[in-house]
Amino acid sequence: MNSNLINVTKKIILEGHSDKSEKDAVQNAFRKLQNEAFKSTPEPIIYMRPVNVSVLKNDVKSEEERFLVVLFPRTKTSFQVELEIEVEMSLLVL
Repeated sequence: MNSNLINVTKKIILEGHSDKSEKDAVQNAFRKLQNEAFKSTPEPIIYMRPVNVSVLKNDVKSEEERFLVVLFPRTKTSFQVELEIEVEMSLLVL
């Protein structure tokens, strides 16, 4: 019996943003993984698994904002991560 499956490993770079936490920023990046993987190959993906994750950039920005310039100061924090994810995929060759 001839198998029509091939195994491929690809590296995909994704960014994630959040105003809540670093964890949410990483989750936002992983939500984009499936769409980017489908865009990177014309064959149907049967199986996909992250093998390795590297953090390329991890930025935390804090800025103080005030209501009417002088009232009610608060600190607004935003998180941004850039990940390089190595993905192992099984593709169906038709």
